[in-house]
Amino acid sequence: MTYYIERTPALMTGARIRELRDRTGTSRKRLALSSDTNITHLARIERGTANPSLGTLARIADALDTSVADLVRDVRS
Repeated sequence: MTYYIERTPALMTGARIRELRDRTGTSRKRLALSSDTNITHLARIERGTANPSLGTLARIADALDTSVADLVRDVRS
């Protein structure tokens, strides 16, 4: 049986945040603190089970030294 996982905007954005966090060697706890985001909420964002507000994305982008556009660069709804 083949399973298909839909690449939702939330899932793609979360994967990009995780990719950038891993690339910079930043722990989830450090990113949560530096972006003023609850660590549980950040984990849900990375898993694609939460839809962050634009403000939250801006704080995460700032903490990762990137832009919101870079976080959502391949997202199409």
